[in-house]
Amino acid sequence: MDDMETAGLHPDVITYATLMDAYCKTGEMDKAHELLRKMLERRIQPTLVTFNVLMKGFCMSGMLEDGEKLLQWMLEKCKAKRNHV
Repeated sequence: MDDMETAGLHPDVITYATLMDAYCKTGEMDKAHELLRKMLERRIQPTLVTFNVLMKGFCMSGMLEDGEKLLQWMLEKCKAKRNHV
């Protein structure tokens, strides 16, 4: 991400979701979650795709409590609907 910004490119929600997916597939959930924090800091609105990537990553990594926390946060802060995730 830093290299992109140095080159004058600005990552968008698709860029973040793609990188999160790669981290999730390799079990690097801390890095995937950190990308969500960076997105929010940069005021980039996560989409349902973003949340689904993270939820799947948490579940596949056996991090069910973290997945539940993310779901609760999504429902409270992002007004996501339970049947969409």
